[in-house]
Amino acid sequence: MIEVTYAQPFRTGGNLYRIIIHDYDDQRRLNRTYEVWTTLEGIKSRSYGLNMENPLPSQLATFAKHFYTLRLQETNSEPKETGVFITGNGVKYGQAEAFTDQMVDEDGMLQTNISLPSSLHEWVKIESAKTKKSLSEVTRLALEQYRTHSFTCTKCGKIKMGLPYFQDETRQHCRDCFLKAFEGG
Repeated sequence: MIEVTYAQPFRTGGNLYRIIIHDYDDQRRLNRTYEVWTTLEGIKSRSYGLNMENPLPSQLATFAKHFYTLRLQETNSEPKETGVFITGNGVKYGQAEAFTDQMVDEDGMLQTNISLPSSLHEWVKIESAKTKKSLSEVTRLALEQYRTHSFTCTKCGKIKMGLPYFQDETRQHCRDCFLKAFEGG
């Protein structure tokens, strides 16, 4: 008998979930404890009908039981590992005791709330639908693009798009600050 005894986010509001499974024999003796660690993207990529932003504990339990049952079939009911970590990029089997350090570092994602102007929110929703990516993914990609193609002027302190007009080892100047150096006055 397979029973889920814990299914919650690893951190409040987090994108990482920890699900603990107890596998009992017919006399209700514990055979093994197995942990399923998963990101929201991991759930969505192997959804088994689950496709939402905030899965309930019962939905996490269904997901984990299904995954564990498949793993038992793959290993003839003798998995060598004590847990699995599932992301949108793949599956990693291992010893569950080591997951807390490894998985938080590997995942590296922190959940945050942002406020957007309604026009920008509409754009993100449209891009999300066009690209079939989550709102979070579209926002994350846009921010990565912004970070890659912007700089902070060391003279005026403003964030500017594009490349600096002047740059050395310690300074980056925007066009306005660069041209001010040539103005008389």
